[in-house]
Amino acid sequence: GIKDLVASPNNRNASENINCVWFYKNMNTNEVPDFQFQKETLLVEEMVDMGEGANPAFADYNGDGLIDLFISNYGFYGPGGNYETRIYLYENTGTATQPEFTLADEDYLSMSLFDFNDVTMGFGDIDNDGDTDLAIGNEAGEVHLFKNSAGAGNPFNFGGIIANIVDPMVTYTTPAIIDIDEDGISELMVAEKRGNIHYFESDGAVNPTFTFIELQTGGVDTRPDVVGSTTDGLCYPAFFGSSGGVQLITGAGDGYLHYYTDVENNLNGNFNLENETLGNIYAGTKTRPAVADINNDNLLELVVGNERGGIHFYSTDIPIEDITPVTNLNNDFSYAINNNLLDNEIFIQIFNIKETIELNLYAVDGKLLSKSTQNGSFIFPTGHLSNGMYLLELKHENKSYIEKIIGF
Repeated sequence: GIKDLVASPNNRNASENINCVWFYKNMNTNEVPDFQFQKETLLVEEMVDMGEGANPAFADYNGDGLIDLFISNYGFYGPGGNYETRIYLYENTGTATQPEFTLADEDYLSMSLFDFNDVTMGFGDIDNDGDTDLAIGNEAGEVHLFKNSAGAGNPFNFGGIIANIVDPMVTYTTPAIIDIDEDGISELMVAEKRGNIHYFESDGAVNPTFTFIELQTGGVDTRPDVVGSTTDGLCYPAFFGSSGGVQLITGAGDGYLHYYTDVENNLNGNFNLENETLGNIYAGTKTRPAVADINNDNLLELVVGNERGGIHFYSTDIPIEDITPVTNLNNDFSYAINNNLLDNEIFIQIFNIKETIELNLYAVDGKLLSKSTQNGSFIFPTGHLSNGMYLLELKHENKSYIEKIIGF
């Protein structure tokens, strides 16, 4: 029955926004209290607390076949009112069907050394060399690039920052890298404060340049449809592959999630707004979604960040396909892989070549498990594979390309 004291600041932009739930235990009585400081992280010590703003993204950073979680933020409040922005890396230390995320890096890419606020992330193969690159946006409306030189399936190896790969935009940019028109070349989509997504076409070069094409791609507008509202749209896009083709979930300034279908090959039309309050989820203002199938059940999992600096995890009934973007390597041939684990098969499509492709399956120790030749589109069964990771080699003449697949 003895009352303790819990204190926390609530003056925005004038006080710390992390480690800020202070607990004082009353060592005496209610009538004559004696409050002794115990900790500054009551309750939040078991939570993800990014200070202000939480911007999640999924990618396999170490090439182990498990999807890892990255979370960036607006910033941690510091002396003099300065904010320090970071990217936190949570490595998936679980299994293909039971993910578990463990904090591995509190300042990935040393992001705190850059003078950015509200860093957002878009992972994808922007230079079409088979590995995953990283584009970042920020409060200033810029888009910068970190190119990965590791090669397909290897742990990330990012070079230095390539600044302003497109002209700065309004403010609060969020990039996405996706081959939305299925031409084998990744496009750059950039969302911003007004609630729109802008389309930049790549020239497909090793060091690509981007040409602005469309101001309001797909008719996306995440501003609230309320007369007199002054809430910014603050669009935050998450594209994903589904049985209905490429689809899109966006966060918004008002805190709701917008769900769009009819996205694939529809750059010149309007995406279909299937639901503007997906799941009736309201996780706080300035929602930032990331999507992936993190437990290989072929259904979408959704993690949503918010302005408070926290994240929420949701499962959904939205079918998702593990679509490997069409990979175009050295103008030899292109391929796309759909790893359908529920049906114990991999659907492989080969483009731009009429000759047969040699297909080899290896264990991770290099042991050859099977060998065949194929062309066009075909199905590779995986029901005989036990738990673990395997290497699938696609070979033509003297060139070979490796993809990692998961069996369970």
